[in-house]
Amino acid sequence: MTTAAPVSVESLPKRSVPIAEHWWLLAVFAAVVTGFWPSFFKHLRAQDLSHSLHGFTSTGWLLGLVLQSWLMATGARVWHRRVALVMIPMAVALVVTAVPMMQAMLRTGQAQPGFQPIARMLAAYDAATLLCFTGLLSVALVNVRRPTIHRRALSATALYAIPPALARFLNGPSIGLDFTVALHASFALGYLILGWLIVEDRRRNVPDRVYPFTLVSLVAIQLLMSPVSTSPWWVALTDAMSR
Repeated sequence: MTTAAPVSVESLPKRSVPIAEHWWLLAVFAAVVTGFWPSFFKHLRAQDLSHSLHGFTSTGWLLGLVLQSWLMATGARVWHRRVALVMIPMAVALVVTAVPMMQAMLRTGQAQPGFQPIARMLAAYDAATLLCFTGLLSVALVNVRRPTIHRRALSATALYAIPPALARFLNGPSIGLDFTVALHASFALGYLILGWLIVEDRRRNVPDRVYPFTLVSLVAIQLLMSPVSTSPWWVALTDAMSR
């Protein structure tokens, strides 16, 4: 998670100056804290081990993305490399802790039949986004000396946190949408951010495939998570995971 480009931001042509990702990453982080405040952040001591580990690693990852973007924007490359040494194992921990968290959620669905369809759909979302997260992280690490790809691949991982977080807010007492409706509606913020990023890249004539891939993957996940969650093979798999 380092970049070795010797040039400074000030020396780059205007169209090549990177967008300050830390601002929209902060917006994503704010959406995540808002969405998960009632169920996680407000009751940190009451969480079970699975949710605590996954919650802390996910939060740490998002904060790390904000910090890394800010460090690069301010030219603090040495600290950028130091923070990277922490973020790589944190990313691994995020993926590893996601599996027991999914199992805990599915067990709750078994105990509460009314929640079971939602638990299966969220598990389908989590499984798909974990694959995308792992893929984007791999792309970022392989392209560590290609800043255009490296930055976008890392930043794009944050966007998969928006739907489950924002859905909880839209489903909460202040809005009161049905959770399934709220989950589908929450994708809109991710689409807006990605649309803006893609337009900015086109305006600056910066070639990029990462943000378009992320947009396509989010659309595919939104379209497929409901039918997949009710398919016989997924029902059997999630039932086995919840035992």
